Amino acid sequence: MLGNGPVYTIRVAKTKMGVRESVKNIMHAAYSLIANILENNIKVEHIRQISIKTYNSPSLPIYNFLNQEEIKCFK
Repeated sequence: MLGNGPVYTIRVAKTKMGVRESVKNIMHAAYSLIANILENNIKVEHIRQISIKTYNSPSLPIYNFLNQEEIKCFK
């Protein structure tokens, strides 16, 4: 399935950072994103996926939204 909207990238850590600092930055970015979504009255179903990715890794989803039609396909 092809996407029908923009993709946004937010850089939240660098490879030279320690694990603890990287996780702290990722969590802060995720909470800030949620606050921004709620403040701007953006519907949650408009956010399709939130992923974590490094320069040369696959994208690892931490949130996915499936509509009712997509859920039926998995049943």
